[in-house]
Amino acid sequence: DGDTHPDECETIFVDDDAAPGGDGLTWDSALPHLQDGLALARSSRGVVEEIHVAQGVYRPDQGAGITPGDRDAAFKLVTEAAIRGGYAGIGSDDPDVRDVYAYRSTLSGDLAGDDVGISVTQNRDDNSHYVIYSILVATPVVLDGFTISGGGKAEPTPQSGRGGARISSNRPTILSCTFENNGGTGLWTDSAFIANCIFRNNHGAYYGGGLYATGTSTITNCLVVGCSAGSEGGGMYVTSQGSISNCTVYGNTTNGSVGAGIYASTLATVRNCIVRGNAANGLRDQHAQIGYASTPSSPPFRHCYVENLAAPT
Repeated sequence: DGDTHPDECETIFVDDDAAPGGDGLTWDSALPHLQDGLALARSSRGVVEEIHVAQGVYRPDQGAGITPGDRDAAFKLVTEAAIRGGYAGIGSDDPDVRDVYAYRSTLSGDLAGDDVGISVTQNRDDNSHYVIYSILVATPVVLDGFTISGGGKAEPTPQSGRGGARISSNRPTILSCTFENNGGTGLWTDSAFIANCIFRNNHGAYYGGGLYATGTSTITNCLVVGCSAGSEGGGMYVTSQGSISNCTVYGNTTNGSVGAGIYASTLATVRNCIVRGNAANGLRDQHAQIGYASTPSSPPFRHCYVENLAAPT
């Protein structure tokens, strides 16, 4: 209607190549910082249904009213709004073209831009504690098509490193995201639906290097590789009645004795997965691949390839 406030069913546009001063209502007037897009969507009180984010790098200490270099600054997702990355954005023939791998939208905790390669310890004292920290009680959120990296610093105590993302809401949906190079758990979430995600080179001090999922989480079509934890669940730690299907869990490690690939409660199910090359305290036996909080009455995994398994599943 010509004003600077979103109307019904509006989409907010964010592009780090955008000039300052835009209203976020079109690609031509996109906002340069994701924090400003989230704030605008939040102020709309449900009118904004989606935020589209172009390829580029977005840091949580950038935006109106935020102190640059603030390690406690983090992206807080918006209730009942889908936040989608991977758009071509400004300068392309069609800014709405979307490919989450060709047009990577990165949410980075590397506030100073000085991280050293894939190291989760070097030059990490000025990184965000969390890149995303979104604790919501009764409303769903959607995160779709982002790379989340540079959160925390790998340290020996559980809370010191923090990590990539902490997302808690009423059944959050996390799609086509890559969690990589975080100095803590890549993603810590509750009763989430997680699909088509990659967890790579995340290092948790205690449980769940790549993924720590509680409640009735569903994890499907995911790759978990090269993650580690000080205790169980180097790749993923899944509690309660979680479900894992069609996943590949490879090359993860833990200092504990079991569950370097997957550590799960006896109520969790594992279906159609490949679990191999994971090492618990240097060992690569069956229990290093999948470990349980207590011995289940029957193996809760089916149609899986599990390295060094004593009998077929």
